[in-house]
Amino acid sequence: SGNGGGKKKKSGSSHKDDDNDDESSAKTLGNVDINSIYLGASPNIVFDLNVFSAFFRKVRKTFGHVVPAPDLVHSAIWVGNDKDANDNSVGAIFVYGRYFNKKNSPTYLEQDGAKAYVMTLKQFKERYPSINPMKLKAKNNMKLLDFINKIKESGNWGVKDYNWPTNNCQHFTAKLIDILGATRDAPNNDDWVELPKQVLNSLEKNEKN
Repeated sequence: SGNGGGKKKKSGSSHKDDDNDDESSAKTLGNVDINSIYLGASPNIVFDLNVFSAFFRKVRKTFGHVVPAPDLVHSAIWVGNDKDANDNSVGAIFVYGRYFNKKNSPTYLEQDGAKAYVMTLKQFKERYPSINPMKLKAKNNMKLLDFINKIKESGNWGVKDYNWPTNNCQHFTAKLIDILGATRDAPNNDDWVELPKQVLNSLEKNEKN
């Protein structure tokens, strides 16, 4: 996103970088077993929500469910082959947004929209700083390329299909959680303060089963 004002935006909507197409496709990691999963959230594209997130989190804790859930954050899933992933572990991030495939990049699952590309867990934490990345466990043992195929079959994730109320990054993240059968490693009663409703619903559904 090489506009001149790029520098000062850095702290804000950091994940505009998701649109830069210079990454390596997740497929380059091969059909490895998925042994670790993290859920992350970052401020949304349109607003600089880091300030708001912190503020609303306090308000929600004080006043409970009156304040809307954090559905404006941008959510994503990181998966890796290392069983005990650390900052240097290399894995793949899965993210959906209005990303136009300007350079015919192989990172896209289809022509545009949803992407899966290589990054370390440390990079994921830096790019999705709204919450501490949340460790998830998967009931379904999956390999990376099989997971990618299942995601493609699971819905329409192109730019033209992107729709804020009904088909956005939260729905995409929730669908990935469904496919993995993912549950929270350490469920917390305050997670509704942090997590978009769609995403939390999927986790809770898997935890009940």
